[in-house]
Amino acid sequence: TFLFSEFLTIFFVTFCVVIFKLTVLLLFIGYQTTYCNSTTWSAAITMAQLSEFSFILSSRARRVNIISRETYLVLLSVTALSLILSPFLWQIPHLISVSNVPKTPISKPQSIANCFYKFLENLCNLIIRCLAR
Repeated sequence: TFLFSEFLTIFFVTFCVVIFKLTVLLLFIGYQTTYCNSTTWSAAITMAQLSEFSFILSSRARRVNIISRETYLVLLSVTALSLILSPFLWQIPHLISVSNVPKTPISKPQSIANCFYKFLENLCNLIIRCLAR
């Protein structure tokens, strides 16, 4: 019953964490490589999931009463949902056709801005196409 009563909270927290990690990783990887291609996206999306180590940390924190039972259950649920969604997230570079972005090195700020803008534009188009069906 906890999962059903807190579904929106769990989904929202998972979404925020994954999007935050994805954005930070895209900016970092895009800045380091100065390329904006599907390899950058694949690497960022692969690292954007929450890892199994979250299970260990949350169980240890619960054991020493650092976090409450409800917080522990939310952490477990968010981590599990992140792991379940990972295979679907890995398909995003192929769905939004990031391969159309130029693969030649360009200036670092422009590369990051172009990469993020292209992601948002294609993600909005993908959502519109899915909703139109």
